[in-house]
Amino acid sequence: MALFTWLFGKRHFIRRAARRIVPSYLGTGKIGTNLGIVRLSYYLIARRIPVVSGLSRRLVAISLSSVLSMQLAAGNVADALVLARLINLAFRPLIRARAFPITILYCQALFHCRSYHRIVAEFAPDEDIKQQYLNYIVGVSYLYCGNPDVAVRFLNKAIGLNGQYSLGYRMLGRAHLMLGDESTAAKCFTQAAVIAPNTVMAHQNYAGRYDIANYKPKEWELQQSGRLMIYDNYGQLAEDFFLLGKLDVSHRFYQKLLDYQRTLYAPLPAALIERLAALDPRFDRAKPVRLMPYEWVTQFGHIGLLASYIKMAKLGMYPDANYVLLAPAKMVSGKVYLGYWDAYFTIVRDDDLVGELFPFQRMIGDNFMVCDGTNGRAEFWTRMAAIAQIAWANEGRPPLLTIADSHREIGRNALRKLGVPDGAWYVGLHVREGGYYSEPVGGMSTHRNARIEDYIPALKAVTARGGYVIRLGDSTMRPLPKMPGVIDYALSDSKSAECDIFFCATSRFVIGTTSGLTTACLSFGTPTVLVNCISNDWQLWTRDTDFIVKPVWDLRDKRYLTLAETYRPPVQGYLINSHVMRRHGLESVANSSADITEAVVYKLDLLDGIGRRDEDNETMKLYRAAMAENPMMFGAASPVLPFLQEHSYLLN
Repeated sequence: MALFTWLFGKRHFIRRAARRIVPSYLGTGKIGTNLGIVRLSYYLIARRIPVVSGLSRRLVAISLSSVLSMQLAAGNVADALVLARLINLAFRPLIRARAFPITILYCQALFHCRSYHRIVAEFAPDEDIKQQYLNYIVGVSYLYCGNPDVAVRFLNKAIGLNGQYSLGYRMLGRAHLMLGDESTAAKCFTQAAVIAPNTVMAHQNYAGRYDIANYKPKEWELQQSGRLMIYDNYGQLAEDFFLLGKLDVSHRFYQKLLDYQRTLYAPLPAALIERLAALDPRFDRAKPVRLMPYEWVTQFGHIGLLASYIKMAKLGMYPDANYVLLAPAKMVSGKVYLGYWDAYFTIVRDDDLVGELFPFQRMIGDNFMVCDGTNGRAEFWTRMAAIAQIAWANEGRPPLLTIADSHREIGRNALRKLGVPDGAWYVGLHVREGGYYSEPVGGMSTHRNARIEDYIPALKAVTARGGYVIRLGDSTMRPLPKMPGVIDYALSDSKSAECDIFFCATSRFVIGTTSGLTTACLSFGTPTVLVNCISNDWQLWTRDTDFIVKPVWDLRDKRYLTLAETYRPPVQGYLINSHVMRRHGLESVANSSADITEAVVYKLDLLDGIGRRDEDNETMKLYRAAMAENPMMFGAASPVLPFLQEHSYLLN
């Protein structure tokens, strides 16, 4: 357990290291090209050549196992699934016989790739499994396939074989929550905390990147661990089903999360109230506290979500309160950008005070996955925030942020250094590539990425109008080709946090997509044209946003889905990641270079006054009809009319 705990604490380092040395060969049939034994293995298996020698079989098993372990460590899910299939083909008789360790290796690959349905198909509900970890894997798989009663059987068997495995008790508790037995679930969670006290750490969202291994729980947390962890595990069940694309099941558990939070509600102790009052002179002791955990600050785009939170509060969708945001320095992804939100939140940056407040998020915490709607009904947070964006736009309210004079001056100096003349206008460009988060080839978010090459004609359209293009992003971006008027700021010496904010806030408009940088631009009121858009979340876009989506192709029926089919259950839930989409026979199709160029020219025409958004156009009426069941999907934004006219299959 000590070794496991240490490795868990180093998991992010291990993953980054593995990604540097493990290549990805998604879809090439060249898994491990540089390893001769693996190439031989692939050849033998692909051609169904029997490997009869015990030594040869062991050699193949060792080679595939080694490569699979590295692919899992690197997060190369697609390649790991290919390797799992090879293992199944090569060692099917051994897997059927439940031979150790090849069966566990195969199931572990499926388990880490969230292919729970394949594991469930492999093991009968009444099968007698001898290995503790295999019982655990099968139990959890049945849990997330919606069979908690079967999960209880396998998880109890796993605990019987190893009673010191805290995760076994935690998952058993989740199974009892799914069965509606909170009392038994609390007993399971209490035992999990006895075995591993650090696992009592409160949970709101996986984006918090919680350092569970080093968490030091408060005594009162341990005394109430079973009761408190019911809240955490309702949240994790909801989030896990959300990541599996099951929005309906996810919503059901988020409803239980909010209902249970009401039973836990308790005001902060007086001593903590006084510390907050001393921190912020605007803090009102007479008002309640709403606590926002630090997953709101762990990603740049999450900080941008604060704009929607405040808009919701000002529109009466949140109760009037002291909005307290936890922001320990080591967790904040954009300290300069976060500084703009001091005007709206009591931001706690002191690690000691963060630690004291952290456990209370169960009682008074707000996350960006779910919130209260009307009559106590849970609503997905982005759906409510999108409604707020529409109301904000309809009331003509201004953006929340204005760039600071000091940052404006830094930005102007950077423009001169980059060769942009004083008074020239410029357009920001952000193309999501996935390098910032070290996403592997074939990772779950690759459907949100795009190729920079497809944007080049659009950039030339901007420079032909007399503008400059400032490419935004980070140092992992692939370099832009040299073009007049196009500046690869992301890879330049001028890049800084202050300049990032400057370009987000002062560009004439930004060519973006469904990424975090877009939320930052919108918080300053910057117009945007968004391309290659795809997401299962409702979008928090303003009235100055125009967009085109990535169409979704049905691999089975060989046709594009309409917008009405795409943006309603169950398909909307599948858009969470590329693997879930593929599992359901769907894939996203990137916008063509012509589509992107047309959208950018459309935006230029709008801003130059030679074009307009035509709500009375028949195509636009068809769009409104197509989105009638989900009209807040894209916030207050408008689709690019020529795109809809040329892709009429999206509407009909």
